[in-house]
Amino acid sequence: MEKALDYVYDDDFKNAIEECEIGILNSDFDCALELGIIYSELLDEINIKKAIDSFQIGAVNGHKECQKELGEILLNNQKFKNYPMAIKWLLSSGYYEKSINVDGLIKAIKIMHKNTNLNSIEDLKSTIGIFNEYIGLTENKKILTPVYTYRNDLVCICGKLVVKGSKTIYELNENYNYFLKYEDKEFFYDILNYFGTKEVNLFLESCNDVYESEKYLLSLDNKNYEYDIQSRGLIYLWLARSYWSGLNNATKDINLSIKYYINAKSSIANSELEKIMLYYCKDLIRFGDYDSIRKYLKYIKSYSDSSEICKLIEEEIYKLIEEYDKKIYFEKIYFNASTGDVGAMLELAKLYENGSGTSIDHRKALTIHQELYKKHKSKESFDYMFDYYRMNDKKIDLIILLKDAKKYNLRFSAQQDETYRLLLASYATNSYDFVYTKGLTSIDIESNIIYYMFDYYKKWWVENYPNNQFYKDNFFSFIAIKKRNYNPYINKLKFPGSLFNFFGLFKGDWIICSVPGHEKTTNISNGISDIVNLVYLKNNFILKNTLIQRAYTVDKKATASFGRSNDYRIDIKSLTIEYGFNAEGKNIIVIDDITTTGSTLIACKNLLMNAGAEHVVLAALGKTKEPEYGY
Repeated sequence: MEKALDYVYDDDFKNAIEECEIGILNSDFDCALELGIIYSELLDEINIKKAIDSFQIGAVNGHKECQKELGEILLNNQKFKNYPMAIKWLLSSGYYEKSINVDGLIKAIKIMHKNTNLNSIEDLKSTIGIFNEYIGLTENKKILTPVYTYRNDLVCICGKLVVKGSKTIYELNENYNYFLKYEDKEFFYDILNYFGTKEVNLFLESCNDVYESEKYLLSLDNKNYEYDIQSRGLIYLWLARSYWSGLNNATKDINLSIKYYINAKSSIANSELEKIMLYYCKDLIRFGDYDSIRKYLKYIKSYSDSSEICKLIEEEIYKLIEEYDKKIYFEKIYFNASTGDVGAMLELAKLYENGSGTSIDHRKALTIHQELYKKHKSKESFDYMFDYYRMNDKKIDLIILLKDAKKYNLRFSAQQDETYRLLLASYATNSYDFVYTKGLTSIDIESNIIYYMFDYYKKWWVENYPNNQFYKDNFFSFIAIKKRNYNPYINKLKFPGSLFNFFGLFKGDWIICSVPGHEKTTNISNGISDIVNLVYLKNNFILKNTLIQRAYTVDKKATASFGRSNDYRIDIKSLTIEYGFNAEGKNIIVIDDITTTGSTLIACKNLLMNAGAEHVVLAALGKTKEPEYGY
């Protein structure tokens, strides 16, 4: 070794190398260190490889400095980088804490873990073996902590792969032996659970006899595996299903099935137990065997640790009993209602409303109440129909109901009375149709209709269309009425023929009257009253031109604001029936000159219908219309 060093001092590397090689052959591993240093300083790839070989000879023979130098080259040289060997030799040398940064070792350990193929059992076992070797080479906690963490993680992953790949119980037991060296480690119990659950699954896949399964269950206590509650629960669940269904050579036994379901101690078992108990008890409920139901509830309660599931099942069963009793009650009421029993019909409607013993069906409830109201004027049915129509926005049905109830003096609540008042106002002008009288062959006295004889165009429209004879004719017809002077316009009057034809369609006794003007008066004398007189004389109606009067003067629609021209509420409040007149059961025709929305006519009709009139027909000579574009 001394000669070799002398040659080095003289820069005679050729002789120095020869002397080092002779020294290595004589087991002088200081020569291996020196030879490695010589080669490493030359820095080319071939000599670095020779340096590695030299350091390796010394490292293998326990030379600490060779181990350190070899580890540093394998850790830091990009061409020859080898993390597993680098870490091993650095840890073996004991110089790592002084010679390099410990964080570099930890980084290399992390990279090794990251680069391990987690889907390869062989790769996992290889890295686990290297980490185990590191654990025996150092006491440095900063290094041992990640090594233990990564090693344990890889062992658990490896255990899962082994379990997944095992096809038989024998193969599983063979693979299990690899992990026995970790049995004193905390994570070992997780691995045992993988193995225990897998073995149980493998057994149950091939088992078709409940007695074999019960024997196997008893044998688990003598196994090396850690059979947790979940593993045993799989067997209990398999047995419970077998005894419930009578499969796998089992006699159907509900008591034994319940016992095994409870022992299974899993959410799946509890769910299935609840279902079979409810299924079984439904049959008992159908036969009214409540004693047997309670017997099974008591049987379940005998298991001290099953109180929660028992409570849930008990609640559900009592719900079933309650529902069954409701169903029986519904069937009884349904039968009684079919005989026409009013009390039973009311009760049946309530059952449909609440869905008690049947499904909720408000349409059926409504049909029953409609029948009860029609035949018996039931206040309870009236209230139900009122609420139903109001909530379902059936406004026409609602106003018809309220009007009918008023006729029979049914007592209204404050809400019903207010609804009635508002509906009269809001529906007065939008639930009526306007019908042109030309060509009519019959009169509909039941529907909400306003009949009219011609389209009326205002004066300025006529002036804007001076050459249009259609507008002029209708305008002059109206002027004749207003001025009560027909002679100047006699050749231009277009509506009297259709007027008399229309009123000729009425059969029977009819009272005829006109709409009053805007002023308070009891003596109605105006153009429209003249027309009513003509119609009366022509058709032999009963003339009652003062039948509808103004209780007080209101704004004239022709000069009022737009809001007044549509204000039904003002009309209904200001109109009154002639004192002493009895409208009960009468048929009445009300005539207006010109109408736009029909609000005044409709107010007259509602006034008369509320007073008991049988039918009220509305008619107007003209209906306001705007000229179409292009005339």
